[in-house]
Amino acid sequence: MVTYQRTSSFMFLCFSLAILGLVQTSCYERKEGCLDPVSSNFDPTADDYCADCCTNPMLQLSIKHQVNGKFYSAADTLYNQSGQSYKILDFAYYLSNIKVSDQQGIPVEGINRVSFESNGVESDREDLFLLVRPTNFDFNVNEIRQSGTFSTLSLTVGLDEEARNTDIWNVVDNHILSDSLFLKNEEGEKLWGRIQVAKGVNFSDTATYAFTMDDVDDFLLFSSEIKVSKGFNIKYTLVAEYTEWFRFVDLNLPDKLIKSALHANLKSAFRVE
Repeated sequence: MVTYQRTSSFMFLCFSLAILGLVQTSCYERKEGCLDPVSSNFDPTADDYCADCCTNPMLQLSIKHQVNGKFYSAADTLYNQSGQSYKILDFAYYLSNIKVSDQQGIPVEGINRVSFESNGVESDREDLFLLVRPTNFDFNVNEIRQSGTFSTLSLTVGLDEEARNTDIWNVVDNHILSDSLFLKNEEGEKLWGRIQVAKGVNFSDTATYAFTMDDVDDFLLFSSEIKVSKGFNIKYTLVAEYTEWFRFVDLNLPDKLIKSALHANLKSAFRVE
């Protein structure tokens, strides 16, 4: 009799566990998510692929705007090596062809591309352009799908030769290379850089030095090794020390000569942190 009761209890327990398992299985909801291990939002707990929900990591560039090692302000009174005082009232410039390379010197390829037309011939290239202003600090350059160790950052201060010789950019209206947003002077001429300063007695003399498509660019290459895990952004910090632009520049010279001296100093302002 005791044996029968134990057997019945055991069977009842097994039956109850089986029913509970069926209930739990029927209530389980499968989870959709990004199952691409290279993506920045990879979700290893997901059961099913989601529709177009994966996002790629980014090549990112942060810029620290500085004068004399401090945060840039248009109100700051600055002095060049000759003791001449001036203020940098405003600036805007393009950075282009921004690339990072691995230890073998192979550049990381960005996914996003931009099309253009030059001399009637249509083509496309990686979208590696930034328009830098005093109020801009953090930039997403392009989507990337590579990880590992990267040893160099290279970029062009201004627009590289191919970009300067482009007739038409086939871009969306909110792109920095679109005709409506392209950096221009008062006459509507396209620029790749512009610096506005105040100088003279009581800073009453203001001048704008503009760099057009006829002004050549400056290429920079920085050795700076970083290690990036799969699915993470590649991020560099670029320090821009704008007093370097005016090093040994005689502000009493004609504007044309001042612009030439500024042009020669442009790339000396930048370093990787």
